[in-house]
Amino acid sequence: MEIQRLSKYIALSLISSPLIANQQPPERPSQEVSQRASQRRLRHELSIPQLEPMGTYVGQLQEEWQFPSDHMPIGMSYDQFNILSWNVLDSDYMGWVIEQNSQGLSRSMLAKEHVYIGNSKLTVRDQHVAELILQTINHPTHPRSILALQECSEPFLQELRSRLPDHFEVVVSHGEALLVDKRYFEIEEEKEVYGIFTDTPARTVQDVTLRRLDNGDTLRVVNAHLPGDPTKPGRYEFGKYLAETFDPKISTLALGDMNFNEIEMGDAMRQAFSSGSPFSIYSPYCTNITPFDFTTKVIDHFIVYTRSPVAIHAPDQIMPGLSQTVDLLQTPRKKTTTDIAEFALKNCQNVGTLQKTRDYVYVKLDEAYLDSLFNKIQEEHPKARRPRFHGDVGPHFTLIRHDEWKETPEKEIVGIGDTFSFTPARIEMVQTAHKKLWTLVVEPSEELSNVRKQYAVSDKPHGHEFHITLAQE
Repeated sequence: MEIQRLSKYIALSLISSPLIANQQPPERPSQEVSQRASQRRLRHELSIPQLEPMGTYVGQLQEEWQFPSDHMPIGMSYDQFNILSWNVLDSDYMGWVIEQNSQGLSRSMLAKEHVYIGNSKLTVRDQHVAELILQTINHPTHPRSILALQECSEPFLQELRSRLPDHFEVVVSHGEALLVDKRYFEIEEEKEVYGIFTDTPARTVQDVTLRRLDNGDTLRVVNAHLPGDPTKPGRYEFGKYLAETFDPKISTLALGDMNFNEIEMGDAMRQAFSSGSPFSIYSPYCTNITPFDFTTKVIDHFIVYTRSPVAIHAPDQIMPGLSQTVDLLQTPRKKTTTDIAEFALKNCQNVGTLQKTRDYVYVKLDEAYLDSLFNKIQEEHPKARRPRFHGDVGPHFTLIRHDEWKETPEKEIVGIGDTFSFTPARIEMVQTAHKKLWTLVVEPSEELSNVRKQYAVSDKPHGHEFHITLAQE
């Protein structure tokens, strides 16, 4: 049977119980899902080895990303109650976004809103996230009753608490937060569980027991942010925790940033329950970008056990306009020569030595750096040739030209002979009167930029981007 990828916005319902021929599956609660999700479930049950995780190559989205977190929120309904899970991104990790450009978002809204307000630790981005949470709580058709958040900084939580409606209660533990609408649920017990993960024993999960005010039923909510090292057993340990604490009389909802895709989490749940897992995994769409690989992945999930009806939400049922950003993560892009910048980011030593020849200041690179990138270009463009450099300058990029000095060019400047880092951004092709050039646009480190600012009349050479010539034709 041919396996097709789940189309966007249709929930993956992945039954995690093992499949044994000629044996009836274990009795499980009925669940209400879409017809196409049910078909995906059937395909999974018949052809487990053929399943592949969702995801596609999207490259560096940069300015196209108009959203204040690197994770998409996901939503579902349990009976008439609407639930959300969202990793809102702690500002302490913004270095991965801006300096490292690990997900191709260093020039996105996410990065541009990382601006501290006054002398506080609160950022403009934090305020934007809080505003979106209020929007999803007050959604015109799917207002949220339970919200599970991950990677919450303390300044963000203070801002959020100050803006939440009075009928919401907030349970917080080590960066995770559970928001509960007291009009519909009473918090009976809240636990912060340590010691689940052997490699990070201090990492906790929230395990909160709620009582429905309409009928007295119990709902257990486990808000988790799993450690993401693929060589460690975090997903199996979390599955084991759910198995050891499982109560068939209680509806259980585990949700959060699991850091593993839908196939990997399904495998973990199958291994956790020797006689077949009673849980279903719902993974609506790709929610995140793999660092330095720029492929999308599904790592935010709902792991559900309940006899109540379940429905997975489309993006705009979570936040108005969310589908535009979610679409970016589902739309494949062809890899081209421009991906040499990504290759350099991931595989090369992006450093050089500051040099000065008369009135010309530049960052000198190793020949091996040019060789590795030139060879990538020549794979697609066999006629490309190595560039020619004047004198013995060799591979480099210009920091200060002879006519850019603030004053008379100085014989000695700060940093000559020192090593500085830079970040590959993108490939640009330049057509001159006689030849075509491949150039790598780079973003200098803050320290290197400060050298230019100290001596040059402007931030960039003649207003142009810093670049390395890689090849010519």
